[in-house]
Amino acid sequence: MILPKREIPLEERIQIWVAKGADPVSARWQAGLYETLRSFKDYLLPGRIVTVEAMPAEEAELFQLLVETLDLSPFVQAAYLPTALAARMEPPPGGAALRRAPAETSRMLLLKRVDSDQRLATVEISDQASPPGVDIYDQGSRLGGYDYDSPASCVREMSRMLWIHLSQRDRWGPEDVMRYNEWWLLRCALSGRPDLPHHPDYCCLRHPELLHLSRVEALFELVGRVLRRLMADSGEAASEAGGQSAAPSRAEAHLLRLMDLIRQGQYIDFTALDEDELERFKTLFAATLEKASTGD
Repeated sequence: MILPKREIPLEERIQIWVAKGADPVSARWQAGLYETLRSFKDYLLPGRIVTVEAMPAEEAELFQLLVETLDLSPFVQAAYLPTALAARMEPPPGGAALRRAPAETSRMLLLKRVDSDQRLATVEISDQASPPGVDIYDQGSRLGGYDYDSPASCVREMSRMLWIHLSQRDRWGPEDVMRYNEWWLLRCALSGRPDLPHHPDYCCLRHPELLHLSRVEALFELVGRVLRRLMADSGEAASEAGGQSAAPSRAEAHLLRLMDLIRQGQYIDFTALDEDELERFKTLFAATLEKASTGD
């Protein structure tokens, strides 16, 4: 019998880290940030960024930009703290320098590895940050930080630093690869952008061997999942035989749009498919439409 991992209380966590050599102020700051993330545990999703606080329109637009552009491995969870919530994250006495922006203007991201309380990253993207940037903490110690010229450049470039410090890339399996690519292509479809950040080493369209599939099979496994998601989210999938007449045309429109995004991004050169691949393409295209149209 495998017992569930014991959740370490905040004060005990701080004591453990300090005993290992962490600065008490830094240890208390990281522990407090981790407790904040832990309070969101019912909302956190692997590989995605979430928020749990209502926010004004300007910050809602920023959050949407983060959803589109933040490229996370499937082993990272992230939460956006708008100003109303980030302002409550006050460093312990002696830790004022740990904040990059005044509390009343802060816009902060908190990120951690799935199933780990040891390493955590904070990102400050406030216009008043001095400067905007990423800070990495591990077992109560600040490992280092990365500064950016502006919040926009931080949003645009921070994914690379997060991959380096949080990705746990040695644990990838086929389902992890698919989950990562599915979320990426869904974001491309919803935004209409084929150029969203995508780690080249884990792109199943360029590396179908990660799924133990051919490139045509990997293509349709991916677009099939995203297509069914699009149909289900919009309520377009037919659930009864009598409601199927219009569904195939909608499914085909979605499918062709997904294929065009992949073509625009130059992930697959469809003109370079050989004869066997073209036959397989036709078969899987029809099968994918059928599944999406019936909601299977």
